[in-house]
Amino acid sequence: MTQQRASSCSEHFHVADDLIGLSIGTNGSNIIAARRIPGVLDIVLDEETHNFTVYGETKEAALKAREMLEFLETEVLVPRAYVGMFAAAVFRLCCGRLVLAPCNVHLKCGKTSSFLLGHRPIFFYDQKNSSQFSQKF
Repeated sequence: MTQQRASSCSEHFHVADDLIGLSIGTNGSNIIAARRIPGVLDIVLDEETHNFTVYGETKEAALKAREMLEFLETEVLVPRAYVGMFAAAVFRLCCGRLVLAPCNVHLKCGKTSSFLLGHRPIFFYDQKNSSQFSQKF
C-alpha cells in the first residue's frame, strides 16, 4: 500500500474540531462511503489534528472523496418569529434534493446575543460540494 500511495494523487485538508463528527459520520459511515468511490485507494485521518489525507488513482477520485468528507459552517441571521418557518423551508429544500442526491445538511440554532435582539443565528453544516444550499437563504 505504501508503494501505491507514493505513486497516487492525494488531497490534504483540515476539518474544524466541531465538524469532525460530521466528517466521520455515524460509526465511520462517511469515511466508509468515501472509500467505496471508484479510484480511491486510502483515506487517512490524523485524529489529533483532524487532518485528512485522501489517496486516489486519479485527482478526480481523491477530490470526490474530499467533497464527501469536508464540511463547512454557514451562519444566517433569522428573525425570531420566522425560525420555525425557516427550518421548514430548509426541510422542504432538503427533501427535494433527496430525489437527486443524499442530503447531509445539519442545522443548529445559536444563542441570541444582546446586539442581535430579535434575531437568532442559524448555523448550517453542509458538505463543501453542496454549500450553495445554504446560500439560497
